[in-house]
Amino acid sequence: DKLDRRDITGKSDPYFLIKTKSRTIISGLGMMTSTTPYNNNNNNVITLYRSEVAKQTLSPTWRPVTINAADVGGTFAPFTVCVYDYDKDGGHDIIGSFELTLHECLLGGAITFPVINSQKIGRPFYKSSGGFTIRSILGSAVTVPVLLPSPSYMVQFNALNLDRKDKNGSSDPYFIVQSPFVKNDKGQPVTLYRSEVIMKELNPSW
Repeated sequence: DKLDRRDITGKSDPYFLIKTKSRTIISGLGMMTSTTPYNNNNNNVITLYRSEVAKQTLSPTWRPVTINAADVGGTFAPFTVCVYDYDKDGGHDIIGSFELTLHECLLGGAITFPVINSQKIGRPFYKSSGGFTIRSILGSAVTVPVLLPSPSYMVQFNALNLDRKDKNGSSDPYFIVQSPFVKNDKGQPVTLYRSEVIMKELNPSW
């Protein structure tokens, strides 16, 4: 939504690519179970999917896509979505990109990722080149081995007097839970839980 304008018409012809580097498999416990690369050069970027082109729009909706967890390196492994503006001469302009994991998508609910153009980072007032929203995802069940008994707890979260981040003097807050003990293949903590979004509220209760 609200992608950058790349054409003289004030619109863009956006499409996206899904890219990954290797088939490092991360289990549901955040443990590496395989490091089989696509080829002998782990630095090679592989394009797994290319969407159709959405003509003359800054708020495109594309057809659903099937993503195989093994192809992107596992449920917790990050992969990249790159958004481009299509040009007939083949000189497609980059709008921006972002990283995500299948685990983040499987947490439920719509989630929007900021599309970042690395060439614009540092410019005055630049925040992003639009948003990329995943509205729903259907996945097959994955059995995760349990090595040790692990109790679970229900916790109630509330917040008070949050910063006003929107022009209307309010915010649309949500929160994520991460653990330093569960990391992806880049050593980054993975998101274990993402709350629902509370609209226009500075004192939310989830």
